[in-house]
Amino acid sequence: MAFELRDYQQKGKSKISERFRMGDKKVMLWAQTGAGKGLWMADFAREAVEKGMPVGSVMRRREIIFQTIKNYEKYFSIGSNAIMGTLKGQGNNLSTVASIDTLRNRIRNTKYHYLQDIPFWLIDECHDLTSATYERLIWFLEGFALDEYNNENFMNQKEYFKKNYLGLTATPFRVGKRTHTFWDSVVKPIEAHELRDRGFLVPAKIFAPKKIDTSGLRVNPMTGDFDQKEIFERVSKMQVVGDVIETYKVMSNKHFGALKPAIMFCVNQQHSKIMAEAFRRAGIPAIHCDADHTKEERDAAVAGLKSGKYLVLTNCNIFSTGFDAPWIEIEIGGRPSDSENLTLQQWGRVLRPYKICANCSTEYGGDPSCWRCGSTITSYEKKFALILDHANNTSRWGLPYDVREPELELIDTARKNSYMGLGVKTCPKCFGVLHSNERFCVCGHDFVQATQFNGEEAINHVGGELHEVDEKFLKERTYQEIKQKYNTYKRLEMLRGWGPNAKFYKLHEDFGEKLFEYSAEFGITRGLKKKMQEGELEKGIQGFLDNVRLDNAKVIT
Repeated sequence: MAFELRDYQQKGKSKISERFRMGDKKVMLWAQTGAGKGLWMADFAREAVEKGMPVGSVMRRREIIFQTIKNYEKYFSIGSNAIMGTLKGQGNNLSTVASIDTLRNRIRNTKYHYLQDIPFWLIDECHDLTSATYERLIWFLEGFALDEYNNENFMNQKEYFKKNYLGLTATPFRVGKRTHTFWDSVVKPIEAHELRDRGFLVPAKIFAPKKIDTSGLRVNPMTGDFDQKEIFERVSKMQVVGDVIETYKVMSNKHFGALKPAIMFCVNQQHSKIMAEAFRRAGIPAIHCDADHTKEERDAAVAGLKSGKYLVLTNCNIFSTGFDAPWIEIEIGGRPSDSENLTLQQWGRVLRPYKICANCSTEYGGDPSCWRCGSTITSYEKKFALILDHANNTSRWGLPYDVREPELELIDTARKNSYMGLGVKTCPKCFGVLHSNERFCVCGHDFVQATQFNGEEAINHVGGELHEVDEKFLKERTYQEIKQKYNTYKRLEMLRGWGPNAKFYKLHEDFGEKLFEYSAEFGITRGLKKKMQEGELEKGIQGFLDNVRLDNAKVIT
């Protein structure tokens, strides 16, 4: 069958092509995990090949390299030369798919100088381009002498680079203290919450029942994450280990009625092995994977998780990125992280949709019907993902579907650090995690009412209190919904340089005339209300939202 880009994918492609035509040489595509970056890459490779132009694709980890080669063939019948391990890139294909780790060791070999003739490069997980390994590769591709490479020379010369580079990532945030200064522009065609609302990702239920204490931990300046030895001492305590196992059992049974397949992210190999053994001793079949396992062993572990042979797969730095197993429904956060990139990548492993066609048993994702037979009837459909945040990463980085902005320059990080944004809080009744401005938890707990009682009364009585659904109650609930959206748009106003009235136009789009019942609470003037009611919505909002980035003109939406 022919594969076609979704509407937002076509929008992203058009914006990227426009940036290249305008003279940008280095364009980043920012799209959430699950948005279909594999199809995007394949489509750009197809376009190059159809023009008779060589195209190179670079990525890390052999599983992703094999998957990319398979995708190119499956989507558009593109054959590729592979450079990885014993594969040396021989072949007459215009597409070359290469491992960054293999290229790092081979670019001094004159046999690989032909790579300098490839004019267009696709770089997967391009947030890694803050590293010297990627910089050195691009320095080589541009024809500079490798002995002259250093970061200062690279940054001074990058505006003179002649090739076109398209980077793809779900996490364009700082790495340690390094930001993504390489890129000329960033295209963001769709927000993560929009993907969820359209069914291309699933909702997330997040709980933080018992959190690992991270107070006083050092941050490694090289990795931008907590010191691994120190954090291991915290997470390997038997009380913590027992909490993780008990929480998995209780929450899985409560929300699914059975123990569901789970992936756990651990601090290091030793921690992963400890957790796998602890799950097994508790009667829960589990398996550990690390970098020392072969591809066949990893594949067998994943297959065992899918078949039910195992219920928990523990790992460290193996399945955080590029791992596609949408049938996994639970993520266990056992690794406290000071890296926004890593945290979002790990959450993203369980946010992909998963359906099984009732007619032909084909497995598919966010599309409304089976791609093989067209049936819309499913024998199984993943309704949501369960995230058990023992690592307390939600308190550092918010929730998975929060609106975020890239960190392209140091000013982006400074602005981000100065803005507190929406915090999160944990419900005392069900341990659900929600934004700090929300009054009601999904379990029914009322945070406002709870503060009117002393601690013991609030916990014992308020959580189960039934509310009379009268006009006053409904109005208060509507106000809370508008307030949540208001805070989201307020954050965008700061991050993207929106004008001061843009948030009100967006709220009017969402809530219509109901918004004006709260004009006093939100400071909506009579003049602004009149403009919106007179049908000036389109003019008003476009003036604010069409690529208005007063302090970050690089970002294209």
